Amino acid sequence: MSVIPLPDGGADIKFRDASFELDGADAVMEYTNGGQQVTSFTKRLWNATFDLPKLRGSKLREWRAALVELTELANTFEATPPDFTGVSTGYAGAAPLVAGAAQGGNTLNIDGAAPSTTIANRGDYFSTPVAGLPQLKMLTAPLITDSGGAATASFKPPLSASPADNAVLDFNAPKAAFRFVNPRARWSLDLMRNGVIGIAVREARPQ
Repeated sequence: MSVIPLPDGGADIKFRDASFELDGADAVMEYTNGGQQVTSFTKRLWNATFDLPKLRGSKLREWRAALVELTELANTFEATPPDFTGVSTGYAGAAPLVAGAAQGGNTLNIDGAAPSTTIANRGDYFSTPVAGLPQLKMLTAPLITDSGGAATASFKPPLSASPADNAVLDFNAPKAAFRFVNPRARWSLDLMRNGVIGIAVREARPQ
């Protein structure tokens, strides 16, 4: 497996149109009397589509090369959410760190951040490395540190495994690992030979 670098901005994809969604696995069984039973599962994966601006010359050539490499579905790339424009608080202090191993679920104890500070707000993204791949999360409550720079981050979707002690929570350039939905590279051309590229991707997770 290789992480394929994207041209023209790297993880911050320059797009014309994009969509972003979180795909769950919950199921609802509906009975003949109208009653319902919900079965919940922890799996939640980000999905995205990106339609790129028209490309030509070296930019088109570099994108073609990246697309061809990503048809090997063991390969991944990293991208920030298309709606990310920066952490809402403007926080630029020390990055929060995972405080202790063997944490999981929808919360993480953190330390190492600026004391008595609102690091980020509900709805802000962050990422942290898990088993070698960045996992993207969204806060469900403000992250406010105590006088020692510690706090508990609450977020969705849940972690698939525990991050390492002292792993960084990145609020300034959050990203996820993605792979193509299908092993297919496609681009089209207009009359001026501008390349038109659209990709559909799904979050990549370790086995």
